[in-house]
Amino acid sequence: MMKLEIAASLLALLAFPIVPHPPQSDFAAVFTSFGVEGTCLVYELESGTYTGYRPERWDSMYIPASTYKIMNSLIALETHVIADEQTVIPWDSVPRRIAAWNQDQTMASAFKASTVWFHQELARRIGAERMQSYLDTTD
Repeated sequence: MMKLEIAASLLALLAFPIVPHPPQSDFAAVFTSFGVEGTCLVYELESGTYTGYRPERWDSMYIPASTYKIMNSLIALETHVIADEQTVIPWDSVPRRIAAWNQDQTMASAFKASTVWFHQELARRIGAERMQSYLDTTD
């Protein structure tokens, strides 16, 4: 699973705005600057320590919402159901409420537009059993 961990790190860097790793006291400012409320847990590999923001929420369960698209994309790449982030999946011609979704998509364009049908198609191609197997290996 080492390739999956490396890919996750790379995708995280590409998918989210690059923010210098702030000291713990500055996490609030980062969240505020992006206008979001949330929590963050950062594991420092070299020191083996955790830092972050709002630790009282770290053990709480939340729906993954769009963050699930990260794992879905990584598993799709790992299982080769899609060759790379530029592989096109044709639009199924079903009109949807978000105009950007109503066209052929690559992983890159679908990730940017949060195109639900594209990620659903990746999940179908991966299959429930294989998806669950990958999810069972993550924390």
